[in-house]
Amino acid sequence: MLLVCAAAAFAQPPQEGSRPAAPGAQAPTRQEEKGKEDKKPPEEKVSQTKHTIQIGGKEVKYMATAGTMLLKKEDGTATASIFYIASVISWMTGFHL
Repeated sequence: MLLVCAAAAFAQPPQEGSRPAAPGAQAPTRQEEKGKEDKKPPEEKVSQTKHTIQIGGKEVKYMATAGTMLLKKEDGTATASIFYIASVISWMTGFHL
């Protein structure tokens, strides 16, 4: 038991890119590697549309919003892009469309 603990104490964390390839997997080509370097950072995008629907004989106006929001590090570097949707009904908020 002592030997197992000693081996774990001297273990090193895996180095990036040192993971063995899966069976049958091919190494990435230079073109694929170049494509990763040329990748643009994600952008925040928003799309809003206004609609009207008949519910119980009454006209209900609403606005639908879909977009992406970025999560960023303290230095401003984007780390993730989250997709969201929202609907606003005019009579719920007092917002007139």
